[in-house]
Amino acid sequence: EWDFGVDTVETTVKLVAKWLVVLYTVNYDSQGGTDVGSVENILYGTKITEPVSPVKSKYVFGGWYRENNFQTEWDFTTDRVKSNERLYAKWTANSYLVSFDSQGGTRAEPESLVATYGQAYGTLASTTREGYTFGGWYTGENGTGKQVLPSTEVTITKDRRLFAKWIFIPYIGDAGGYVFYDKGRYSEGWRYLEAAQLIGVVRMQILCVFLDIIAWTVTIVL
Repeated sequence: EWDFGVDTVETTVKLVAKWLVVLYTVNYDSQGGTDVGSVENILYGTKITEPVSPVKSKYVFGGWYRENNFQTEWDFTTDRVKSNERLYAKWTANSYLVSFDSQGGTRAEPESLVATYGQAYGTLASTTREGYTFGGWYTGENGTGKQVLPSTEVTITKDRRLFAKWIFIPYIGDAGGYVFYDKGRYSEGWRYLEAAQLIGVVRMQILCVFLDIIAWTVTIVL
């Protein structure tokens, strides 16, 4: 090898260039998915084989990109390695259908929505019911389970139904403070009505005959 710092020209000299093969490495950043590793010793201008797709729970794999903001997708059928590369996995969170059961209220608007795992539910459905105050959406019927708010993070892994909770609005009526509620239940010609005391915790059930009978027979069971 000619040493340009030491060697001197004393006759005609022909220098021959020596070329070294440059090898490159492609690293795969799975962004929280299963490890894919890297590919080393790649010749300039060589196409690489697409690796086995990584897996990430509750997410769908969306390809490999040259930037971590996912601007340029790497095409394994046409792209060639010309430098060291780091490719980033793109993930899309799973989405689930959330439907609303108004539990006796007006039809929920909307009747369903699509919720994305890891994000907030966002705006929930609205519904009304005469004589009741809406108490929110719950994972169980009749206000049981956990309440779901617009800010609640989606952690479900399958479609879900949410149930409306209703709070009865009491008021003082003509029956001396008792408000009658028609339960719509029948038994052997009798129809059941319910009366709730406004103060205290005493609840009574009043049994009366149908309205088409003039005489009333009322039995109060405490």
